[in-house]
Amino acid sequence: MKILVVEDSSAMRRVIKNTIVKFLKTDFIEASNGGEAMDILKIEDDIDLVITDWLMPAVDGIQLTQFIKADDRLKDIPVLMITTNSTRYDIIEAIKAGVSDYIVKPINPNLLETKVKNIIAKLKENFSQEKIGDITQVANEETTEETEVVQDKEEVEVTSENDNTEPESNNTEDIESKEISE
Repeated sequence: MKILVVEDSSAMRRVIKNTIVKFLKTDFIEASNGGEAMDILKIEDDIDLVITDWLMPAVDGIQLTQFIKADDRLKDIPVLMITTNSTRYDIIEAIKAGVSDYIVKPINPNLLETKVKNIIAKLKENFSQEKIGDITQVANEETTEETEVVQDKEEVEVTSENDNTEPESNNTEDIESKEISE
């Protein structure tokens, strides 16, 4: 698992990372603003979760989230927003932008752990559903192929049965000679 932590405060990035490593073995990539995070996301293919602040210089957390959700390659990456913005309007704006969850600073380590674990559980569930879908599709394709093989085999067997029958002779001499010999 790889987490991108986007926060303009290096101390806050450290708090987030130190909290998460207590319950999850993961790799971290850090960015000090949304612009740096966008550059990272353009080249990294294996980011599983983005944890971002809202208020940052250059590109803020909402703009970063909108960038992620607008990109077909990135849109399924969950975004956890951690911010001092705590009004109902702020939370609604973040949800509309596409955040998966929201934490108001100061960070409560237990709440951060719960939120991250919930996001990971959803990731695993979605991954399992995808794999189940893939397995079902493969099984359906194999069943279709087996049915076609069985149908082909039945056609071959029917043809073979017809080939093993003795041809009837229209020759009267053959029929008469059979009757005489009996």
